[in-house]
Formats: sequence, C-alpha cells, structure tokens
Amino acid sequence: MIPVMRSRYSAGLRRIHWLTVVLVAAAYILVEQRGLFPRGSDGRTLMLQGHFIAGLSVFAFALWRIALRLRNDAPPVSPAVDKVLGHRLEDLHGTIGEVFYWIIGLHVVAALYHHLWRRDDTLRRML
Repeated sequence: MIPVMRSRYSAGLRRIHWLTVVLVAAAYILVEQRGLFPRGSDGRTLMLQGHFIAGLSVFAFALWRIALRLRNDAPPVSPAVDKVLGHRLEDLHGTIGEVFYWIIGLHVVAALYHHLWRRDDTLRRML
C-alpha cells in the first residue's frame, strides 16, 4: 500500500501552533502593559499572573506539539522551495530560536539573582 502524502500538517498541530502564537503574544502584551497599573495594585498583579500562566502554557503546548510532531511527518513543500532561500530561512529560524533561548535563560538567571542574592520576594511572587 502506498502512503498518502498530506499537503498540510495535522489539524492538531495546526491548532497548537496558532494557539502558541496567541499565547506568546499574550505573554508579551501582559508583561509590557503591566505599567498601566501602579505597583502592588490588583490590576498589575493580574497582568503579571496572566504573563506567568501564558508562559507556562506556551511551554506545555511546546511539549505537546513536539510529541505530536514526532508521530507525524511534515508535509512536503509544494512547489519545492528554492534551496538557497530555504537555507537562509532555516538559518534565520535557528537564530530567532537561539535568541529566545537566551531570553528565557536570562529570565531564569534574573529570577534566581533576585531570590538567592538580593533575597527579595520577586520569585516567590511568581510561584
């Protein structure tokens, strides 16, 4: 039996992909707009909690997406993409991914700095 090649990713992968995009945007917007509220206010706390929940959700969906992706092959590109352009885009994709890893790592280092050296409640407020 000849396997049928799909022209799209599975519905589940597509949904998780776009939900992740929305969650990343929400996390960014929430943390950037916290300044609309004074420190210690319920509004600011809600914005930061929303940022935290969105970030954890992105992580959970990434794990789920990887599991689904390992079970399903990627559909072929149609028509085939120019190899030079493809390599450039692949390099750009890798660079963007690496930048996000650095941002996440710095975020963790900053949280540990506050918790272990400054001994303030920054990390505990997020837990």
